[in-house]
Amino acid sequence: MEKHDQHMVYIGKSKVTLFGLGETFEELKKRNITDEEEIKNFILERAKKKNYIPSSAEEDYKNSLLEEYKVFTGELKERKIEGLLEIRILGPGCYECDRMEEFVKTILSETGIAADVEHVRDPGKIAEYGLVATPALVINRKVKCIGRLPSKKDMERWIREAAGSPS
Repeated sequence: MEKHDQHMVYIGKSKVTLFGLGETFEELKKRNITDEEEIKNFILERAKKKNYIPSSAEEDYKNSLLEEYKVFTGELKERKIEGLLEIRILGPGCYECDRMEEFVKTILSETGIAADVEHVRDPGKIAEYGLVATPALVINRKVKCIGRLPSKKDMERWIREAAGSPS
């Protein structure tokens, strides 16, 4: 099994690694299947060949994998996990970028707020956000700060607002 054909996907609010999805999605796209139930079943059956999928969670997997497939085909820009903050720190890994990541993780730990945090270092992926300066902080796809390290207090306020959590 090729290492690069592994994907981190959300099943409900849990992040799991699945193998073989890229290959499955490519084949499905070639088949030009349009019925969503047929798409779900095709992906699930293929996924089960290379991954353990509990029978009690098959419906969750089907729905999540359909959304992942729609992101793959461009029908959806990206998935939003209900009730989970998405925080992206954009920057190559300079002192300020790394400091921002530390602040975010500390704030989440101190507040108990759950979030999917990713430090995006790849210049191509940073460019996809349309930003020209780093570091940048993006919360639920909204740019909160560009080109500077904001105060920990500001970052906590933005995170709490996005989470709907009182100060």
